[in-house]
Amino acid sequence: MIKIENLAFSYGQTPVLNNISMTLEDGKIYGLLGENGVGKTTLLSLLAGLKKAKTGSIGIDGENPYSRRPDILGDQYFLTDEPAPQNEAAQKWARMNGKFWPRYNHGQFLQIMAELENDPAKKMNRMSAGQLKKTHIAFALACNVKHLYMDEPTNGLDIPSKTSFRSAVMKHTREDAVIVISTHQVRDLENIIDPIIMPAARRSPRSFISTTARNSTLTATTASSSREASSRCARTEKESRAKSTSKPSSTQSTSRKRQ
Repeated sequence: MIKIENLAFSYGQTPVLNNISMTLEDGKIYGLLGENGVGKTTLLSLLAGLKKAKTGSIGIDGENPYSRRPDILGDQYFLTDEPAPQNEAAQKWARMNGKFWPRYNHGQFLQIMAELENDPAKKMNRMSAGQLKKTHIAFALACNVKHLYMDEPTNGLDIPSKTSFRSAVMKHTREDAVIVISTHQVRDLENIIDPIIMPAARRSPRSFISTTARNSTLTATTASSSREASSRCARTEKESRAKSTSKPSSTQSTSRKRQ
């Protein structure tokens, strides 16, 4: 379980996150929705312990992620929006780096690569952006961590690959995992997310608060209200771009059910 209390973060004098409080429960996939610039990546970086909160606290199963303890790092993975290409074959890179995650399964990595129709023998610096993203997705899932944070993982993927991505997340993640996936395209996560986390109208530059919260507190909406929340998010994106005339279909969230 992840517990966030009164979290705030700023870049210099520019506030990004403001008085956020929420609880992320085990066994759920959270959709972190919102347009670019609202603080999605910053929130994921704080959860991963890559940044230190200005005020407030984050507890990952009772531990502070910023402590960067090996046992915490070994049970989490942060997939960035733009993973770096390496001058190694994907399978060699994965086997070498998998040693840092105790539950990493190389056979599972190769299986996910096949499901994503990606070549593990190909050098990563010779891959297209989509192929590179799929390689890192496969590695992230094969690490079998409890806390998985994915920043815009569907960027650069074609439509069939997005479908394969959703299938892989449902198939290759732990039942007790807390998964947070950010996106500004709500349709990319339909049918796999449980609660939704999303920003409301900005009360200060780049602040990140909930549409349903009071006193500037961020909360996760329940699955039963995700259809309405997703539609609001989609409308916000279209209005900001000022170029779409049709209303997008709402998202149907479903809880993960494994046999």
